[in-house]
Amino acid sequence: REIKPSDILHVGMDFNITNMSAVIHVIDGNQPIAVAEETKVYDTESMANLLKEKYKGHRIVVYPDASGNNRHTSGETDHLILRRAGFQVLSPKKNPAVKDRVNTMNMMFRKNYKVNRFKCPEYSQALMQLAYKGQEPDKTSGFDHLPDAGGYFIYYNYAQTKGKVYI
Repeated sequence: REIKPSDILHVGMDFNITNMSAVIHVIDGNQPIAVAEETKVYDTESMANLLKEKYKGHRIVVYPDASGNNRHTSGETDHLILRRAGFQVLSPKKNPAVKDRVNTMNMMFRKNYKVNRFKCPEYSQALMQLAYKGQEPDKTSGFDHLPDAGGYFIYYNYAQTKGKVYI
């Protein structure tokens, strides 16, 4: 599945200076599908500009890391930068426990979550290669950012809503 002109884009986003990550999803019927990725973007402002330009004409809903609602060095929060760019921002007040997000992702893979491995090559690789230390993802591997980004969208919409995306 690829992005169609009429698609609403659901963007899971992980904040990191010089290494922002986003996984772009569409909902086809009731099936969430990862259809694009953006990686190694410098900062939130750059990511917002990239998404506005590259996906012009699409309604964009962003599901970011909840920490992005904290004050940013520019004086604006990451969430405010995204809203100012015209995106709808949906995020819980605080991030879920990592194990809850991972369990929700695993549940969705067993149900109907799909990833276009040709349009999301780094996300696909990260999902396959992310190692764990005990109960936590290994943050030293470099494979954690894209699964975090995709996981914010999946958790927000599928952990407690029985698969109904609220936008």
